[in-house]
Amino acid sequence: MISEGTKVARRVINPTVVKSAGDAALDQILKLSGQIATENAKNRRQSELISFQKSQDTLKADEKAKETVNKNEKRFTDDFYNPILKAIAEGDITTAEALFGQKEDGEGSLYAMRFNSLVTEEGKGFFYSPEELKSQIDAKKNKPNTLGELDSLWFSNDPSIPVFSTDQNKASKDFAYDGYVDLLANGGISTEEFNRRMTFAKDRFGTELGISPAVSKGGPSADGIQSDLNKQNMSMTGFARDNFFTDEKAIEYFKTLSGDFKAQTATNLFGSQYSSEQVNFLNPTQLEELRRELWANETSRRAKVLMDDLASSTLYRKPGEPTLFDITEQGAKGKSPQSQAIVNNFVSLAIESIPDLRRENDTAKLKKMLQDDKYKNQIIQTVSDYLGPTENWIDYLTSERFRLKIIAD
Repeated sequence: MISEGTKVARRVINPTVVKSAGDAALDQILKLSGQIATENAKNRRQSELISFQKSQDTLKADEKAKETVNKNEKRFTDDFYNPILKAIAEGDITTAEALFGQKEDGEGSLYAMRFNSLVTEEGKGFFYSPEELKSQIDAKKNKPNTLGELDSLWFSNDPSIPVFSTDQNKASKDFAYDGYVDLLANGGISTEEFNRRMTFAKDRFGTELGISPAVSKGGPSADGIQSDLNKQNMSMTGFARDNFFTDEKAIEYFKTLSGDFKAQTATNLFGSQYSSEQVNFLNPTQLEELRRELWANETSRRAKVLMDDLASSTLYRKPGEPTLFDITEQGAKGKSPQSQAIVNNFVSLAIESIPDLRRENDTAKLKKMLQDDKYKNQIIQTVSDYLGPTENWIDYLTSERFRLKIIAD
């Protein structure tokens, strides 16, 4: 969460914003890595693989177009498919419906015609079918997205609006809660504003919204769960605030290190032998590179320390008892906003805990690095150490609420 008045240099990657074919988001790549890891571990059913492939949207469609060099599929992707997905992601349903081109008699659509004429049979598994895409549009239609619209739903006294609903197309208080979580993650609402709405929910509805009905009926208190989740989110805010690179921070940290350690790092970094005395005579460019290297190593260590701290202080319960992640999963397997936040936090910190990834600020290079099995497997293993077997949390990597909170120096 972003505290009021705090400016944080970070890159928050939101998978609900559809990128161009050549600029797929980092979270899409991580979703792919998670799926590969799970496929290797559990030999997932083919139907799940097909579903996952479709969830890759632009990335997989672009890869398919490049592999087959099929001009028709490339045209379909760039001129029809991507614009519709982008409109849906941005909540511009009027544009999405216009581009989809549903016929007035309800029989067929322009999208269906293009899908059938431009996409090969082999390529259709990489795109939403006309029926699937129409369902996506309908699911977004008439749902609140802005803070004002969410507040109208949240504070409404209309008795017909349920607190919880399993129907994603039906307005409910927990849908508004999900919207607030998204706004909080992207800095669209302050911590204080979010907590004020949670207090209202507790007083008015007798439960903490976003906590599944199974949790609110018994077991750990909703207040305790929310407190642990707040600590996680505030810790993530603090990590981003304190650990992005500045010359001042790097210089102050540099002063705390021994000459021998700095010399050893310089030797590894530049490929020639340095003594502690020679480090003092590096040229300005080399000196800044050395400081960045040392800072990347230190802040990656801090990411690992933070994961350990959050695990011991918020995640783990008594031996044999379910973890915080397990608790928030009850009644909402694979769909709990709280469990989603936990996955987002630990995956983000897992990336930051790898110095090679932590120091890289070029988005294109970072995306390429995340496709390397070495890094993908390291991320998956790290998160599994805290949240358990990959299959327990893999679904959250393909959720539309999955996002990374990565420091941008």
